[in-house]
Amino acid sequence: MGGHAASGTLGHAMAEIILRLQGDRKIYAKLRAEFDKTLLAAALAENENHRGRAAEKLGLGRNTVTRKLGSSRRKREGTKNG
Repeated sequence: MGGHAASGTLGHAMAEIILRLQGDRKIYAKLRAEFDKTLLAAALAENENHRGRAAEKLGLGRNTVTRKLGSSRRKREGTKNG
């Protein structure tokens, strides 16, 4: 089935990230953030940046998608609340 190839690619990418972050105490949080960012970007691209449809496709609420997008934006900008 096609999922195996994608699974192998994802596993390989995660292994590379783990090696890059070796010794980092917050490896899970960083991997999770990277995964969320990548998954949201793909879902948004697939759904013409429509957050509601992307959220539905992912099985998430629209507000959750909006919150996660805001969270990743704040991290990029280096702020906490805003």
